This record gives sequence, C-alpha cells and structure tokens, in this order.
Amino acid sequence: MSSKIRIPWFVGFIGWGLLLTIPCVLVTRGYRSMIGNVLAWIFTSAGHPMRLAEVGVGIPNDALVFDDYRYWIRTTCQSPVDLALFAAMCLASIRVPLPARLRSLLAGMGLLVVGELVMLSWCIVSMLRAGAHGELGFGTILTWTRIMGTLTWVGPLAVWVLLLGRSEPIGIQGRTLGELMAGR
Repeated sequence: MSSKIRIPWFVGFIGWGLLLTIPCVLVTRGYRSMIGNVLAWIFTSAGHPMRLAEVGVGIPNDALVFDDYRYWIRTTCQSPVDLALFAAMCLASIRVPLPARLRSLLAGMGLLVVGELVMLSWCIVSMLRAGAHGELGFGTILTWTRIMGTLTWVGPLAVWVLLLGRSEPIGIQGRTLGELMAGR
C-alpha cells in the first residue's frame, strides 16, 4: 500500500515562493541591469540613442531610469519578482508530471521576459512621445507605474493558467480551474 501525502497547491506555492525569495533578492540588481541594458541597446540600434542611467532596487525605487540625452525616463520594473512567482506556481503544480512542469517553466519564463521587454519598450516610447508633445506629466508617469506594477502580478498568473493552472485542484471540492471554467 502506497501512501502519498498530497500537499495542497496553495501550501506548495507559499513554500516555493518563500524559498525562491532568497535568490530573487540576490539577483535583482544584476537582472534589472541586464534588462535595462538590453532595452538601451534595442533603442540605440533602432536609431534612438539611449543609456541606462540608474537601476533602482527596493520600495519605492523599483525602477529603471534611462537617459536619451533629452529626458530622464523612469520606468517601474519589479523583476525578477514575476519570474519567482511563476516558478513557485509551476513547482507547486504537483498534479502535472515533472517533465511537463519543467517545459512549462522554461516556456513561461521566456514569455514573461519577452512580455516585460515589450511592455517596458511601450512605456518608454509612450513617455518619449508625451515628452515630445509637452504632455509628459504626473498622470502619464502614474499610469505607466500602475500598468507595470500590475503586470508583475498578473503576468505570472496568466501564463501559469495558460500553461498549467487548468489541471490544478484549486477550486471548491477539489475541482480544477479547467473544470470550473467549463462549468463542470
């Protein structure tokens, strides 16, 4: 007789999240510097010279600051928190076989990094455009701060639901998200 102890998904998620907090904190500045330098390179390669001027770490300075020699552009960047959240969700998904979890983990990480680069680029372009028209003010900056902050928390959840979440028993009476969405 085999007795397996089943840990509820949420408990596994909290455990993995706490464990992954340590490496997340240790690599934050380096990871953000890498993202910022990639963005500066993309903009410079596209004909708009830009450099990463500052990497902020810690509340309320979770940001990348760019200098395009006309404006200082401050974008909210809370990475790699989103990657740690996604990894914790994947690792807690014990109903999915390990190889499938690892494939989803790698694919999801790639999606999250590309999504972040796209959204940060859009944020920078939006602020440059607003600045060129004399409209860059508190409202624009606050809007983008909220968008990028929300993306940090919603992005990992959306990618997890897309890749793995439909098979996890997180609903009432042990039903999976997929079953709840299908009305079963």
